[in-house]
Amino acid sequence: MSIVYCKIHIGKYYYFVTLRKLKLAYKNNTRWPRDVTLQFHETGVHVHSSYKSGTKKTDVPWDSIKDVGEDEWHLFLYYETNEAIIVPKIIPTLTEAENMAYRDLIEQRLNYDFKKNGMS
Repeated sequence: MSIVYCKIHIGKYYYFVTLRKLKLAYKNNTRWPRDVTLQFHETGVHVHSSYKSGTKKTDVPWDSIKDVGEDEWHLFLYYETNEAIIVPKIIPTLTEAENMAYRDLIEQRLNYDFKKNGMS
């Protein structure tokens, strides 16, 4: 009986310990940006990333986005094989009209269909 309890007890804390390790690794990793600001324009997306060592500004024209991936809540705009801009499908701080304009811009520029992909 104690062996089963021990397995359950360890399993219960495994996720907590793993999450703590990942957070610590992320915190100490200088490759990942600390803050990212995106600006959507008719010509493309302007990305401003803040790192511990400084800032990086990237302009990604719409026609350089090669592929669009997605999960339930985000779009992944691939402009290189291993480089993507991650954007939310819906931005909660925007009004419904602003979200519609945002979706329209993505649909027009990337030929992405929100309705076909589960977002009305």
